[in-house]
Amino acid sequence: MKFFIFILLLQFIIPTPAYAYLDPGTGSMLLSAMIGILATLLFFIKSIWYQGIGFFYTLAGKTHHREHTSLAFYCEGKQYWNTFKPVLAALSEKGEPCTYLTSDEED
Repeated sequence: MKFFIFILLLQFIIPTPAYAYLDPGTGSMLLSAMIGILATLLFFIKSIWYQGIGFFYTLAGKTHHREHTSLAFYCEGKQYWNTFKPVLAALSEKGEPCTYLTSDEED
């Protein structure tokens, strides 16, 4: 068994000619596909993990209360305030909770 592992490691360490050509466009496409598949798998595993944790919390009778709003508005700067002002005013009149986030210090 150790000999088999040693031979396998040698295959990865010793370079051998491939006699193949991979153009840059295809190479980047394959790399992008591999990164996309890896990211998808990681997020899938993460979602399964959190669903499992939530399931066990439910079995234990524990609930996690967190305060949140159903609507969030993001504004890049104060020049867009005229766009968001009537929407936020209407939501405020209806009593709907919402969050207004901005990147501009003067907004």
